Amino acid sequence: MAQQQAPAEERVVASFPDPPASLYKLYTDENVRSGAAPKPPPPAKGKYYMFGCPFDTEDAMIRPVEEQGLERLYPDNYGLYHISSYT
Repeated sequence: MAQQQAPAEERVVASFPDPPASLYKLYTDENVRSGAAPKPPPPAKGKYYMFGCPFDTEDAMIRPVEEQGLERLYPDNYGLYHISSYT
């Protein structure tokens, strides 16, 4: 019989590193309840880069498919018609 190997040790894999302990330790339940925890930063405004790509907070969240250079395969009001036909 072949020898069975012991299972490999499980590893936790994360996409991002853990935040610094000096930051997350400020957010205890007591600090949050008493208002002593730092407030979150304000939302970004204007132009910024994320993962090397330019973004602008004034851009539409979901651009129409035509603006993305794609062909629309269904009418623009398809969802409204589809939903209203059941009421």
